[in-house]
Amino acid sequence: MAHNRALTWKRRESLRLLRLFETQREGLQQLPPEPSDARLDQVFDALRALPPLDRSLMLLWLEQTPYADMAALHGLSESHIGVRLNRARARLATLVQELSDED
Repeated sequence: MAHNRALTWKRRESLRLLRLFETQREGLQQLPPEPSDARLDQVFDALRALPPLDRSLMLLWLEQTPYADMAALHGLSESHIGVRLNRARARLATLVQELSDED
């Protein structure tokens, strides 16, 4: 009886994993296309042009680090982190635009 129960469980588990895989594959097919390498290079160049503190905050923000952790890491207040990030994002957008205009 235990042997049959194990076989039934194994069959159901295999079907569950197959359905999960198919669902994930369908989700991946609906993703937007990847940005071009040239565009990514422009973003990385713009990030390198930022001051070190702003670059560090932007990279932490891209990793979805909470403001509290960023504040503790850099010794700033959470509100100051928000202000610096807003300014850094604006500067980054400007730099990317300038780099794309050059091309």
